[in-house]
Amino acid sequence: MKKPAVYSRLALVVLLSVAALVIVNPRGGQATPPPGGPSVEIVNTAANPVPQLDVNNPARQPFYCIAPQQFSDGSNASGTQFEFTDGTACNVPNGKVAVVELITAEATLPPGQQASYLQVSAHLTIPGHNDSGTTFNIVMTPAGSDISGNGVFVATQPVRMYCEMNENMMAAIFRSSVSGTGGGGVQISGYYVSLP
Repeated sequence: MKKPAVYSRLALVVLLSVAALVIVNPRGGQATPPPGGPSVEIVNTAANPVPQLDVNNPARQPFYCIAPQQFSDGSNASGTQFEFTDGTACNVPNGKVAVVELITAEATLPPGQQASYLQVSAHLTIPGHNDSGTTFNIVMTPAGSDISGNGVFVATQPVRMYCEMNENMMAAIFRSSVSGTGGGGVQISGYYVSLP
């Protein structure tokens, strides 16, 4: 019978100890903030600067252009220039360079045909090089069929493609056959950057 009395006394001692700690240190061990609020000091030299990321540069002007695609009977490819959604040509404005970051596409073809690949090209003159442009070939993936049984193909590809001012970008989708008609579209999005 003495054991329950020992446990009761031990519990009472623990309870009184905790109560005493709360009275003595009511903030529970929190550090006192410096006057004027918390601060962080970063020390770097010019040779070892703090890395930065410019995520909302006002010099970047976003753009979105489309290139409608039509497959004619007798042709294995569609091809057209990009345009804005109002139908005007998607030419890069004076004093700017276009930076394309995403290409998406869809194509609808007669049953049994395959969309082989998507080709997107842009003109960029690089001083000292004979490079007249950049071309991306992107695989198109089957995505099922539409309500009429036509094959649907899609592609999405993040890229980094540049196009200089007063130039336009082109898109073409290639297919496995030359018979029948089909359609689709290619979309690009990115931003314009001002030239120095």
